[in-house]
Amino acid sequence: MEIPDDILLLKDLVVKLLSRLDDLEAKNAALKLENAELRSRLNLNSTNSNKPPSSDGLSKKPAFPQTSSKKSGGQPGHQVEPPMR
Repeated sequence: MEIPDDILLLKDLVVKLLSRLDDLEAKNAALKLENAELRSRLNLNSTNSNKPPSSDGLSKKPAFPQTSSKKSGGQPGHQVEPPMR
């Protein structure tokens, strides 16, 4: 784009650019609101809305608990009584 030398043409160009800037800023604000709404809807699940649990998707808790770092069994030196018959 070539910049004209005439002051009236430059003023006209500035007015057009300012108008375009206002339009883009308004569109940007609308898109930010839409983005915020969509993000809040995306964060909904069955625990914080009235959606059914089947709509939670694949991010469910595992069916089996994780293994512990502790050893299983009783305390050292504990005598185990034989079962009664």
